[in-house]
Amino acid sequence: MITFYGRDATLVAMNLTPKSFVLAPLLALVYGAIHLLDGLDGSHGPGLAWTAGHLAFLAALALFVPLVLELARRAANRRAAIAIGVFSLIGVAAGVVQFVIDLVVGFLAADRAEMGRLFDQVQQGNSWSTPWYRHSSTPA
Repeated sequence: MITFYGRDATLVAMNLTPKSFVLAPLLALVYGAIHLLDGLDGSHGPGLAWTAGHLAFLAALALFVPLVLELARRAANRRAAIAIGVFSLIGVAAGVVQFVIDLVVGFLAADRAEMGRLFDQVQQGNSWSTPWYRHSSTPA
């Protein structure tokens, strides 16, 4: 038996999964709302709204993991469930990488122009090694 903070991990996952069905999309919506509000001044990031929005989306991505696993568990076709689950989790991992990079750039940059320069460095691979990460110089 696997334990998590002294509890059976199955029980922890069972308690988290129903919440994930509501919280994951809700937190993605929170990110979108914050992103829209952040852009009202004509610029997105860096700052509190940039950070809060990205943290909300990272939390949403984390909550999509038990959601995907539960949906895969419920699927009738085992092979399709495994394939869809694996590709979904790869997508979640790629999203986490993108949003972590966005957060780090937001923390390092003093202003929007510097964020653009840092994102250009990421794309060119001069400072960070993430081969699948391609981001426009106008971040989300």
